[in-house]
Amino acid sequence: MQVLPGSYRLHATNLLDSDGKPIYVPGAWSCTVSTDDAAQGAAGGSASGATSNASGTVSGTTGSSAAGRTSVRDVTIITEDSGNAKKGDADVTLANGDNVVCTINHSDAPVSLSLKLDIINQYGGTATADDNTVSASGQGKEIRSPKKSESSDPVPVAPGVYKLTGLSLPGYQTGSWACDGGTLQDTYVVDGQTQNGPFLVTGNRANIGCRFTLKDIPASIRVEKSVVGEPALVAGTANEYTVQHIVTVTHQSGVDATYDLTDTPAFDPDVQVVSTQVTLESDDGDDDAGSASRTGRDGQSLRTNATPSAANDNRTGQTPSRTSRGQNSLQPLNITPITLTNGTVQWPLASRRVLKMQDTTTGHSGRHVYRMTSRIRVPFGSSTHNNRCTTGGATNTATGTAVGTGTGTGSVATTSAATGSIASSTGSATGGNGLHNTVSLTHYDGALQPINSTPLTSQACVDTPEPIESTTLVIEKSSGLRSVELGEQVAYRLRIRNTGNTPAIKPVVVDLLPRGFRFEPGSVRVQNATATNVEMASSRELRITLDRIDMPGSTTGNATASSTAGNTAAGTGNPDTTGSRLTGSTGTSSRDVLITYRLRAGVGSQEGDGINRAHIQCVAPRSPSGLADCSNESRWKVQVTGGIFSEEACLAGQIFVDCNGNSIKDREELGIPGVRLYLENGTWLVSDEQGKYSHCGLRPRTHVLKVDSRTLPRRSRLVTSSPQNVGDANSLFIDARKGMLHRADFIEGSCSNTVIEQVKARQAQGPSTSVQTEKGQPALKFDSKQGIPARPRQQGTDGASQPLSKTRH
Repeated sequence: MQVLPGSYRLHATNLLDSDGKPIYVPGAWSCTVSTDDAAQGAAGGSASGATSNASGTVSGTTGSSAAGRTSVRDVTIITEDSGNAKKGDADVTLANGDNVVCTINHSDAPVSLSLKLDIINQYGGTATADDNTVSASGQGKEIRSPKKSESSDPVPVAPGVYKLTGLSLPGYQTGSWACDGGTLQDTYVVDGQTQNGPFLVTGNRANIGCRFTLKDIPASIRVEKSVVGEPALVAGTANEYTVQHIVTVTHQSGVDATYDLTDTPAFDPDVQVVSTQVTLESDDGDDDAGSASRTGRDGQSLRTNATPSAANDNRTGQTPSRTSRGQNSLQPLNITPITLTNGTVQWPLASRRVLKMQDTTTGHSGRHVYRMTSRIRVPFGSSTHNNRCTTGGATNTATGTAVGTGTGTGSVATTSAATGSIASSTGSATGGNGLHNTVSLTHYDGALQPINSTPLTSQACVDTPEPIESTTLVIEKSSGLRSVELGEQVAYRLRIRNTGNTPAIKPVVVDLLPRGFRFEPGSVRVQNATATNVEMASSRELRITLDRIDMPGSTTGNATASSTAGNTAAGTGNPDTTGSRLTGSTGTSSRDVLITYRLRAGVGSQEGDGINRAHIQCVAPRSPSGLADCSNESRWKVQVTGGIFSEEACLAGQIFVDCNGNSIKDREELGIPGVRLYLENGTWLVSDEQGKYSHCGLRPRTHVLKVDSRTLPRRSRLVTSSPQNVGDANSLFIDARKGMLHRADFIEGSCSNTVIEQVKARQAQGPSTSVQTEKGQPALKFDSKQGIPARPRQQGTDGASQPLSKTRH
């Protein structure tokens, strides 16, 4: 620009930080002058001045001349205390014809930045600065907070704007930034767009340290105790029950929780604890499990699968085991009950156990579930005064808002270390009534100091069950047969045992007969009891009333013998009883009651399922009929076949040597083994070592049975034995009828020494089913039938292809 000759002040505008200090370090002014000699004498000569721009460079220009010289013009540096001058200002004098260019260079001031991450674990948090970092990014550079093994020296950076990135951890409060220099801003405008921070704006000569602080949140946990259903009767007992209490510890917020858990049963004084098993369901992956021998309130030794505690384990009486993270495990706990000086028994379920917070990434549910299954015994004749759960006030006296319903079956309590308050349900049951149970939880902070002065408690109760005064019997039904023929009898046996606590008085054995079966009157036999009545209540229901069934090992005034009882032929009426208990002696009845009786498979039994069912009914005053089932149902199945009532017929016979000619096989006469006999359908039989043979499955019509003469002894001579031979001693006609057995004998009538010797030789060979032949006899052939040219060839049989005999006319 053109200016008049004279003196001018040079000034550079600088960027300032929030404290008013320049971001850049000012440099020195330097001016270069080009002189135009021709222009110096002209009027209205021009000069060049200087202005500063944001970059700190000041320049001025004038019109150029073709002739002139260039030199460096000295400038006078002005100090800050010289009038209104600022540091870095200068004066320059311009003459006519001077073309002046003045320059000043600013340099960045040295800046350093350091970051630090502070994690404060006051309530049990486990995060550390060694595992986490925070960062700052800007001016083309990124800085992170150092870990334990890294240098913590400040990092040199360029002045400017940096975005700070903090850290968010579950169970921790939202962190905050604090810097000892520069300016923290929540937002910053970049390229006309507002971005969310936080941002740090730095200046020159600044050594800035920024700290990010995280604090853990105290855990809030909840404990709830409940009873699962009603007490269940133990099989085979009348006064022993199993009852299951469940304790659930739930993580609600904050960091992982550390707690102690103690269970204090306050059962009805009459109740005896036989055994208790405790299991823990968890998905933490480091649940402790085990078991120990312990003693119930009745003095019995209680045993679980004990495993020794691991060394250096900080959880008392527990053995650590591992399961995959995020997977539920159900493991028995090794618990040893503690008896206090006042006689109270406590069960330490957990000691310094860690409950991890709920985390969907790891699969942790944030919950521990304890299941306490107790087997109890309620003595017969015990008082019922304390059987019912009674409602009383909450046992927890700490200040807090009540939650839950507290109906006597369970209560809920929660705790929060942030406020130090406890909330528990009201209306809890009072100890000593029913099966009352109280659980208390102590919550610890990071220093393992109790967070609350009063432990968290929860209660549950269920009414004491009453012994069953009736008898429990076990019945077993059996028979020696699985298959019978129509019309045959089946003998059944019942074995009865009293597994209850009281004798069964006048029990009734109810036997349901299969379809078509009939009871045989007078067939009932009883051992170790007396049958007082036997009757058929219907066509298929047999009822046997006994006098009593004692428990094994019980002492009675009478030794028992067997008794017999029966009913009328019609199946109803008074029993015909013979035999009774022996009197005049004392003994112990420890044997099962045995009952035997017979049934007959009658008409229609083949259409039924053949299953005989038996159970026992005992006296039950509350039942409308006065009886109630008190045993299992036992079954026995038989298969019914037709037998002689089958649609098919059978034949049986013998081929023998008849020496006295009476057509009857006498004792001294021999049967001929190994003789083959044919039926007209090709079926063939072979006589055994006694000359006997049989065959079933004949259709009800006329059949022909013929002897294969090639298998007879040499010089044998068959004689007719009945009109069925129709004049041919080698064959018999059989008129088969449904279900009939037909006799078909063949007789050798020569009784020669030659035949007798051959028969004895065959018998000496022992049992054999093979066909016998003798020397000189035609050989057996198995090719097509030959030797009957007058008749066409016939279909071969399954046994052999022998020439057919001439048809009888």
